[in-house]
Amino acid sequence: MIEIEEKKENFCRLCGSYFVKPFKEPLWKCLACSFCFIPVSKDRETEILRQYSLDQVSTAAYYKKTVEIDKKNFYQRLKTIERFICPTTLVDIGSSVGTFSELAQEFGWQSLAFEPNSVAASLAEQKGLRIINDFFSFEACQKNSLTSFDCAVLNDVLEHVVDPVSLLKDVGKILNVNGLVVITTPNIDSYFCRRYQIKPAEHLVYFSKKTLRQILENNGFEVLLCQSVSRFRHVAAAAKNPTATLSVFDKIIGFIAKINFINFFLAWGLKIFVKDEIFIIGRKK
Repeated sequence: MIEIEEKKENFCRLCGSYFVKPFKEPLWKCLACSFCFIPVSKDRETEILRQYSLDQVSTAAYYKKTVEIDKKNFYQRLKTIERFICPTTLVDIGSSVGTFSELAQEFGWQSLAFEPNSVAASLAEQKGLRIINDFFSFEACQKNSLTSFDCAVLNDVLEHVVDPVSLLKDVGKILNVNGLVVITTPNIDSYFCRRYQIKPAEHLVYFSKKTLRQILENNGFEVLLCQSVSRFRHVAAAAKNPTATLSVFDKIIGFIAKINFINFFLAWGLKIFVKDEIFIIGRKK
């Protein structure tokens, strides 16, 4: 159950407006800017942060299973990033087991990762990656004597935070001038997102291409690329996600997907036909 202890908690985290209304349960929608979010109390926010540190959601076990399929997605993202910048310094925010950072280093990037989940961070360290077991923030960067980067990557991270504006402000503080921020997040305008990605235990804010572009432009970034994208998925692993709302049919498909060749065809089908995410690149002004 999502708690709303005080009316002041129920405001738009993008534009600050209190003109909000119920949208698709449990989402609320801002009447001023169309941003969608789940209002949570301060206590609930603390609980949500704790569950990442304790490996209770977005678990290391899940991302160990999806390493190979994630590499396919990350390969495509890195190739797109390198249309705008040559490999240089990169901070991987919310890296989990370090799959993106590992691949980025193979591409020639100098990568540093932030990951609050100690189990996932330990697995990333075992790969020889530079990783800080903490939530990303400007203060955490200062604490660890980190100065600046040329690229910040948030793969499926922004939807997990209560205050995305504060996070992007901190990203801006550690990027060099003309540095890039790269974000992938579910697209609330997609039916597939509204059906499968509304997860009150972990997904708290929901962007459209319009609102994602708006949050970047409002925080000192020039949008270079903003597109609807799809990705390969490990269907069998996704069907076991305890925070997803799945029908009996969905669970049957997930069970059948344990057979490798079926999982393969489902992954390709979703990649080809379902564009339920937004991929955006912004340049710091």
